[in-house]
Amino acid sequence: MFAIIGVLAGIISFASNLPYIYDTIKRKTKPHRVTWGIFFLLNLIFLGNQLAAGATNSIWLVVAFAVSTFTIFLLSLRNGVGGSTKLDVVVLVGALLGVAIWQLLDAPVASIIANVTVAAIASIPTYKKAWTHPNTETKVSYSVGAFSALLSAISVGKLDFVLLLLPIYSVIYQGSIFLILIRRNFSS
Repeated sequence: MFAIIGVLAGIISFASNLPYIYDTIKRKTKPHRVTWGIFFLLNLIFLGNQLAAGATNSIWLVVAFAVSTFTIFLLSLRNGVGGSTKLDVVVLVGALLGVAIWQLLDAPVASIIANVTVAAIASIPTYKKAWTHPNTETKVSYSVGAFSALLSAISVGKLDFVLLLLPIYSVIYQGSIFLILIRRNFSS
């Protein structure tokens, strides 16, 4: 049962990004280059960490994240925004510093916590953009993405901090971006 939920979470996660990818190609959505570039790097590393930590059912969410973030990052190079403001530079330096510290740590739990911390830092430009320019994001991708992350957390099947940290962070991140977009679209 948990294996099916895990695979379903990965499929839904990937599918949640299809409208985002489509809107980016149509230049309606403008992904933030720094956020998506760092997310792609983190997802590759996190995939290795999760495999090393014994993830099975919940691994499909991370696989979907890696494929989706790579695709969106590539599209952001042409159709995205950001990459040169002071905030972008601070976030990039902070994220790279976090990755360096993470690599020095020889403990899976500490590295996973560092990964989620770096992801939170990398998401700052997207939070700002969602608040100031909500029409440059795709709401449905965030709502469905939060749901798929919730399914991934359920697929773990037990209380395991290491395996639950990424799905729970993703529920919070994607859900909060969705709520910002809903609020900002109603107030504008």
